[in-house]
Amino acid sequence: MSFPTNDAHRRFIEMTEKANAANTGVKVMASIGGYDNSEMFLYILRNTTRRRTFINSIASLILKHNLDGVEIHWVWPSGKREKEIYCSLIKEVREKLTTMVCENCEKYILTIPLPPVIFDMQNSFDLEFFVQYVDFFNVISFEYYGVWDASDGIYVGPNAPLFGGKRGNVDDTMKYYTCKLMDPSKLTMGIPFYGKTWKNVKEEINQTEYEEICSMQKCRTNDTFQPSNIWRMVSLMNGKPEGSDIEYGELIRDQWNLTSTSWDKQSKSEYIWDRKRRTMSILETMRTVTAKLKYAYDFNLGGVSGFTVDMDNESSLLELLSFVDLCSRSPIKEVKYNCQNVLKFNEYEHHDRPWTRKRVSKYVAVSVVVLLVCGIVAFGLSTVFFYFLDGSDDTRYPIPLPPAAKCGKRIIGYYSGWERRTISENQVSKLTHAIFVAVRMYQNGQIGFHNSEYSGRFFDMKKKARRVNSDIKVMIGVGGKGNSQFYSSIFADTQKRKTFVKSISEFLSTHKVDGVEIDWTYPFADKVDKNTTVIFFKELRQSLKDLEHKKGVKTPYLISMLTPQIIWNQLDGYDLKGILDHADFLNLISYEYYSPWNVKEGAYTGPLAPIYGGKRGNIDDTMKVHTCQTRKPNQVILGVPLYGKFWRNVKEKPINQTETMCKEESCRIEDPVDISDIWRIAEKKKGKGFGGFISWNERESDDVGVIWNKTEEKWHNISKSAYIWRPEDRILITYENKRTLQEKIKYAIEKNLGGINIWSLNMDDEQDSALSLISSAELCDGKKKNEIMYKC
Repeated sequence: MSFPTNDAHRRFIEMTEKANAANTGVKVMASIGGYDNSEMFLYILRNTTRRRTFINSIASLILKHNLDGVEIHWVWPSGKREKEIYCSLIKEVREKLTTMVCENCEKYILTIPLPPVIFDMQNSFDLEFFVQYVDFFNVISFEYYGVWDASDGIYVGPNAPLFGGKRGNVDDTMKYYTCKLMDPSKLTMGIPFYGKTWKNVKEEINQTEYEEICSMQKCRTNDTFQPSNIWRMVSLMNGKPEGSDIEYGELIRDQWNLTSTSWDKQSKSEYIWDRKRRTMSILETMRTVTAKLKYAYDFNLGGVSGFTVDMDNESSLLELLSFVDLCSRSPIKEVKYNCQNVLKFNEYEHHDRPWTRKRVSKYVAVSVVVLLVCGIVAFGLSTVFFYFLDGSDDTRYPIPLPPAAKCGKRIIGYYSGWERRTISENQVSKLTHAIFVAVRMYQNGQIGFHNSEYSGRFFDMKKKARRVNSDIKVMIGVGGKGNSQFYSSIFADTQKRKTFVKSISEFLSTHKVDGVEIDWTYPFADKVDKNTTVIFFKELRQSLKDLEHKKGVKTPYLISMLTPQIIWNQLDGYDLKGILDHADFLNLISYEYYSPWNVKEGAYTGPLAPIYGGKRGNIDDTMKVHTCQTRKPNQVILGVPLYGKFWRNVKEKPINQTETMCKEESCRIEDPVDISDIWRIAEKKKGKGFGGFISWNERESDDVGVIWNKTEEKWHNISKSAYIWRPEDRILITYENKRTLQEKIKYAIEKNLGGINIWSLNMDDEQDSALSLISSAELCDGKKKNEIMYKC
C-alpha cells in the first residue's frame, strides 16, 4: 500500500504530527480504499497470498505511523461472492489487530462505511456478521441525487434529504440499518459539507410517475409523494448532464446571496431555484446541518460524520458538529424507530426534551472529514482522528448570578477571539452577560466567524456559560476593530440591510445565542448614518420578534450597541433615543480619552478613563449625555478598561491643555484648568508619538522598559486616576488598579447606571482580581429603575 500522491502523504503526516502535538488523547486512523481506489479489492482478496500481504501491510502502516486503527472502505462489493470475500477480510483484519499490542489504547479500532439505502447496495453487507468484528459503521447517508449519467436525463433532489422523495432518504437509510442491528450506538450518520447544483432544469415532476425512480427495485418509500420545487429533471446537453457539487466553503467565500434561499419543510433542505436561468442549487448550510444533528439526537444514533472538512468554511460546520452534545438520556442501545416495517417512510416523531449538556465522556472529531460518536470521529483523505472530552462533577452548579442581577443590572464581560488566554468557568460565573468579539461582517451583509480558532473560542465560552448558569446571557459582537468599514454602506442599502438582518437572525437561531451587539467602532457612525442606523435596529428587532414567534422562543433576543466616548464629534452619527427604542442597552466605550495617537505636536498624555477632569472629555461627560438623551440610565452601561497606556519621550514640563491641545481640537470640558503631572506631551520619534498599551495582568512586567515600582504610584484626585511619572526616563504610565475600579463602581452606583462592561476578560490576572471586584459590587442601592441622577 502507498499514498496516492506526495501531497496526500504530506497531509497525512502533518495531521498525525498535529494530533500528537495536541496531546489530548487523540486517536489517529487511516482509511484504505475509497471511491477512487476500490477497484483492486477483488483482485487482491481472491488470492490467499495477496490477501495476507494486504493485511500485513495494514498492520505495518499502523505500527509505522503509531495509528490507533483503520477503516476498510470498499466501494462497493456486489453479489454473493464479493459479499463473502468482504466478510472474510474484515474477520481476518480484526484477528490480525487482536494479535498486535496497542500501547495507547485498549484495542485497535476497526470500522467500515455503509452505503445509502438506494439501488439495493445495502444487500452486499452482512451486518450481523460484521458487527462481531467492527467497532462502528460510518453510514454514507447522502448522494441520493447527483449529476449522474442517464439515458433521458437526471433527477434533481437534495443530496441528503432527511425525509421525502421516492428514491430514498436519510431517515429511510438510518432506520433500515438500525432495525437490522437493533443497536443504534454502532451507527454514525453521514452529513455532507456540500450540496448540488444543476443546469437546464425542467419544471417540477411527480416522482411516482417515473419508472426509473419508482420501479419495484428502486422506489424505496411508500408514502404519498409530496410535490415540491426541489423534485425536478434535467435535460441532457450533448448527451450529458451539466452540474456540480457546491462546497459550503464556496458559499461563504463567493458571497452567495443566501437571502434568496427557500426551505423545503419535508426534506429539511435549503435551495435556490432560478426559473429564468433554469438552475437549481440545493445547499447544505448551518440550518440543514442543525436539522440533521437534531435527527441524530432524537433517534439516539451513535454519532454523525462530516464529509469533508476541507469543504467547510474555516471550520464553521465542523465547529457546529463538535460542540453539539448528541448524548441523550436514553440507554445507549435504545431503538427509537418503529421497526415493524423498515421500508415504511417518515416515522419521525418529535421529542421535546432539550439537547442537554450532560457531562459524559464523548468523542469529538477534528480532521479532513468528520464523524461523531456521541460526539465526533473524523475521517478523510486517508485519515481519521478523534479525542475524548472528560466529564466532571456538576454538583456545584448552577452558580448564582452576581448581586447586580437582583435589580436587573448587568455585569458584562467581553471575550475576544484573538488573545491567548482561554475563558474559564470562574470568569463566566461572575457575569450576567458574556459577549464574544468579534463575528466578522462581509461587504454584502453576511456574517460569520473569522476562522476556526475564533469559532472554537466562542463555542467554548458558550458551553461554559450554559454549564455555570443557564441565565447567563451569551451574545456575539459583530464588526469591531478593523471590521466596521461596511456598516455605513450596508445600513444605507435596503437589500444589504435586509441581508444583514437575516444573517444575524439565522446566526442567533442556529447557534442558540441569546443576542447580538453591533460593534461599530472606528471609524464611527457619521451624521449621514443617523437615520439609517435607527431603521436597521427597527428592522432587526422585528426580525427577531418574528423568529421568536416562529421558534416558540419565550425569552426575547437581546440587542445592544457599542457607542463611543464623547470626544471631538464622535457622537454626531447616533440617535441614542431612537436606537434604544429597539435595543435593550448601550455598552459605552467610556475610556480611550488619551492614548499615544499621532497628532500635530506629538501625543497628549492623560488618564485612559478619567471620571472627571481634562479638557478633551471624560466619563462623567459621556455618561451624562447618553443618560440625558435617552432618559434611560438603566440601559446605559459604563465601560471599564482592564489596561493602561504609557508614553515615552515625555516632556518634563506639564501643559495647560487650553493653550495647547484645545487649539488643535474641539475641547468639551469647561472646568477650570488643571495643570498636573498627568497632562503632558510625548514628543514625536521618527514622526510618531511613542508609547503603547499594557494590560492589568502586565502591570508589573518590564513591558514599558522599566520594572514597575508601586512606591512611585501617584493619585490624580480630579480624574480619580493612578499614574507613574518617571522624569529620569521620560516615561508616563496611566493605568487601572483596585482603587480606580472602586471609584468607577462608586460612580455607577451614584448615577444609577445600568451596569458595568469590562474590556476585556483576557486582560485580567490569573486570580481574576479585577473581575471579582467588579462582579461583587452591590449596584442595587434602592433607586428607581430609571431615576436620573444628572442635571440634564
